[in-house]
Amino acid sequence: MKRAAIVIDASPIIFLGKLDRLGLFDALELGSRLVPDAVQAELLGPSAPPVLRPSLERFIATCEVVAVAGPPIAGPALSFADRCVLALAIERKARLLVADDLPLRKLAEVYGVTPLGTLGVLLLAIKRGILSPDEVLDDAHSLVSRHGFRVGIETYAEFQRRMQKTG
Repeated sequence: MKRAAIVIDASPIIFLGKLDRLGLFDALELGSRLVPDAVQAELLGPSAPPVLRPSLERFIATCEVVAVAGPPIAGPALSFADRCVLALAIERKARLLVADDLPLRKLAEVYGVTPLGTLGVLLLAIKRGILSPDEVLDDAHSLVSRHGFRVGIETYAEFQRRMQKTG
């Protein structure tokens, strides 16, 4: 039986890569992984962090890289790659759209695709017994303090509330 597809944007791949947690996508068994070619170009292009390049290349090799056909969804708040992510999720009727960008996540919901961010992936790892709450809290603090992960105060408070309920 074919697993439902998920579409993944660059930021969760980069941030989970910085935490050495890309293996969570296998462990969580979220579905077959689709990545638009625009996201691949973002991840492996000249601006890619050299220290992450080997792990990003290994991860991308486990995904189906898709050239998005036709014009991407319009949205002035979205980058070209984000529009491709959304278009691919809609086209393939993805089960999840894994992304951190709030406008992208909100548009995904409008189109009936469930969004899941980096913090949501970490929460799911607690729920499924893959990571402990302490590990996830350490990872979240590392994301914010060392890796440039931007998150609103309300979102982070909600994440901590959910982490306590999950753990």
